[in-house]
Amino acid sequence: MDCNEILTDDELACFRDIFSQAADGLHTSTANEPQHHLTVMTEIPQMVAKVLGQAKLTLLAEISHYKLWFPLTLQIDALGQFTPTLGIPEVLELQGKERSWRLNNVSDVTITVDGEPQVLQVRSLSSSGIAIQLPNAMAAERLMSGRNVEMWLAEIGPLQLDFEPVRYDSCLLAARINAVGKEREALRQFIFQRHRAEYAHLYQNIS
Repeated sequence: MDCNEILTDDELACFRDIFSQAADGLHTSTANEPQHHLTVMTEIPQMVAKVLGQAKLTLLAEISHYKLWFPLTLQIDALGQFTPTLGIPEVLELQGKERSWRLNNVSDVTITVDGEPQVLQVRSLSSSGIAIQLPNAMAAERLMSGRNVEMWLAEIGPLQLDFEPVRYDSCLLAARINAVGKEREALRQFIFQRHRAEYAHLYQNIS
């Protein structure tokens, strides 16, 4: 699964048109719009590298108060020309401490433990962590001790995940999400789709 499946043709064309200029640190803005910067990066911050996996080259898009780290690969065609292919980005927010963008009060996510849906509310979700409101401590223990924990995402389906508890207070469980391979990419896709829908005006400004 790559970014071509979740970006519009116009958005992809925009990134491709400016790719040749990205190495020089392109930025665009108008009097009433925030600046947008795009840069090809060979060094990736540790917090992003953990999410993007084996990516060696990235396209960093700085849009308003957000950074989008796109895994980037270069393919060469029969004529010897390079074509950039963008993967699914990791979205970071820059207000306050730089961290993965969080989707709050998520209503289209279901968590099952050993095949049984759990009574809970996902207060926040990012590509690296989750905060869950649980009815009681017993529910929290069941969630963390389950052999088969799945998170069902709308329009994507079930993901096999491991939750690493960080803290538990007043029935609110905060946990790190350990995901690899397709599960990691699917979760990142879900987060990116929600960010693009919530801040559609920012994406329109770069096209």
